[in-house]
Amino acid sequence: MALSVIVESGLPVNAQPSAAELEYIAELNAVLPGELLNNPAAPEYKANGADFKTKTVKTDKIAGGVAYQVRVKRNQSNLWDVAVHSGVYRPVVKGNKLLLAFWARSSNESVENIQVRVQESGEPYGAALEGQISIGPEWALYEIKGSAQMGLGAESCVVSFNVGGSKKMIELGQFFLIDQGR
Repeated sequence: MALSVIVESGLPVNAQPSAAELEYIAELNAVLPGELLNNPAAPEYKANGADFKTKTVKTDKIAGGVAYQVRVKRNQSNLWDVAVHSGVYRPVVKGNKLLLAFWARSSNESVENIQVRVQESGEPYGAALEGQISIGPEWALYEIKGSAQMGLGAESCVVSFNVGGSKKMIELGQFFLIDQGR
């Protein structure tokens, strides 16, 4: 299934997958170590913050063939000063084991640090899962895992890639938020 990436600012809409996307998700669930909470076919990435630029780019290096590129134009104080968000369509259950796997690369030749969170879409931005990842210049599948520290309803949950902090360019492909049960 072709990857659909939406380039906009603001927070994503946690839309229900289409019938074709639900078929794709069912096929993935048959081989994944748990149940998907997001729709990897249509991540609906949206960015917010200051001094950044986004666009979609084609690539034959990852599944889906499309990535969301974020260019942070200047150094900033915090990683969350520029954030890329995507919604989920199923809730996060407190205490369940979560696995968040995502395709990413830095678009320049350096290693870039980002913060990845499964969090509330509004204040106080509590996190069910979070981690720091160093992204290299080659496409790779990165992951963070752990027990959900809080429950989140599908309508109030986003996966957040906090990419600010320093001038950089990051590309994000599909991501997979998997509930592995207790």
